[in-house]
Amino acid sequence: NFLVTNTTSTSLFASIVGCSVRSFSPTGLAPCASIGLCPAYGRGKEKKKKYSGKPSTYFLSITPLYRLEEQFARQGLRLTRQTLANWVVLGATRWLERIYHRLHEELLKRRYLHADETTLQVLHEPGRPAEATSYMWLYRSGQDGPPIVLFDYQETRSKEHPKRFLEGFKGYLYVDGYSGYNEIPDVKLVGCWAHARRKFHEAHTALPAEERKKPTAARIGLEYCNRLFKIERALKDATPEERHAQRQRLSRPVLDEFLAWLQEQSEQVLPKSALGQAVSYCLNQWTKLRVFLEDGLSLIPLSEPPRLRRI
Repeated sequence: NFLVTNTTSTSLFASIVGCSVRSFSPTGLAPCASIGLCPAYGRGKEKKKKYSGKPSTYFLSITPLYRLEEQFARQGLRLTRQTLANWVVLGATRWLERIYHRLHEELLKRRYLHADETTLQVLHEPGRPAEATSYMWLYRSGQDGPPIVLFDYQETRSKEHPKRFLEGFKGYLYVDGYSGYNEIPDVKLVGCWAHARRKFHEAHTALPAEERKKPTAARIGLEYCNRLFKIERALKDATPEERHAQRQRLSRPVLDEFLAWLQEQSEQVLPKSALGQAVSYCLNQWTKLRVFLEDGLSLIPLSEPPRLRRI
C-alpha cells in the first residue's frame, strides 16, 4: 500500500489525470473554472517523446496507465497500474463528482441549452453482454454564460433520462428530431438548423457529379438553409434587439418561402429518398425550426468547431 497525505494525493491525482481547477470554491463557480479529464486509452502508434517529468502531459495525450507505470518506475517510484487506476476512480468520486454536480446546478439555471445523445459499447459491464448498446447523453450550455459541457451515461435511450437530468430547467432546449425530448416539462424545444441543412447536403452530395451544379431540388433546399446561415453570420456581433429585428425583416420571409417550397416538394419526391427524408424532416420539425425568431438571444447553430464535433 502506498500511503500519502491528502495534499500529496491531490497533487499526484491532478498530475495523473491532468485535472485543472481554477478559481473554484464550494460556494460559487467562477467563470474560468474548468476540468480536464481524459480516459486511459492508447492510440496505437505514437511518436517517441522525451519524458518531461509531468505525467499529465502524457495522460492528456491519452496515454495508458501501464505506460505511466513504466514512466514512474524510471523515476524511482514503484506505482502499479492498479494503484493509479484506483487513484483515478477515487479522485473522480471524491473531488470531480462534486464539481460535476455543481456544474449541473449551474447548467439548469441557464436560459439556452443543447442536448444530444450517441451510442457506445461498454465492455465487461455487469449483467450486460459486450455487444449491448448504451448511450452517452450530452448537455451543453449556450452562449449566455461560461461554457458548460456535461455527459450522462445511461444504458438506454429512454425519454426518462433527459426528463430526469433537466428537471428544474425552464428555457430553450436545442435538440434534433428525437421524440424523447418532447415530454420534458417547462421547456421550449428549438429545432436544429445544422441537422436540417446536413440532410439537404447529404441529398445533394448523393447526386452524380455532373448533376450537382444544376438547380436540382436538393441544391435549392441547401441554398435556403445557406441563406439563413448567411443572415446569422452577418448578425453575429449584433445586439439581441438588433438581431431580433433583423430576423423579422430578413429571416422570416426566407422561412415563409422555404415552407411553401417544402410543401410543394413533399407531393413530388419519393418519401424514402435522401431528398424526401430531408423535406420530411423539415416539415415535421417546422414549429421547432421557427422558434429562433422569437428573440434575439437564441442562435442558429452554425458549423461547429472540430472540438465540439468530437464531443
